[in-house]
Amino acid sequence: MFNRTVNLEKDKVIVRITCNKRAHINEPKVIFKEAVEDSIPEELKNKVKLVTSPEEILSNMSIPGHSQECTWVFEIVKQQKNSPQRPPARRRRAKINKKTS
Repeated sequence: MFNRTVNLEKDKVIVRITCNKRAHINEPKVIFKEAVEDSIPEELKNKVKLVTSPEEILSNMSIPGHSQECTWVFEIVKQQKNSPQRPPARRRRAKINKKTS
């Protein structure tokens, strides 16, 4: 029912899912409820971050708020080397002079 295409670009993964429009009243109404992350290749599963997602719902119905084609764009996150972190600076408390009467 749903056709998936996954394109890998330089630092992006583009997932496009489409479906055919419901032509007859006897065809069932279908809404896409699966996880889009399942379409991402295994070697990139934990290395991507969602950049854009569609505002409309992917379905085979032609009503407002529903679309037959939706695109998700994921950015491939580069692993950074662990740089040594400085310990937090120690701060002194200000002395409060209390006068006793």
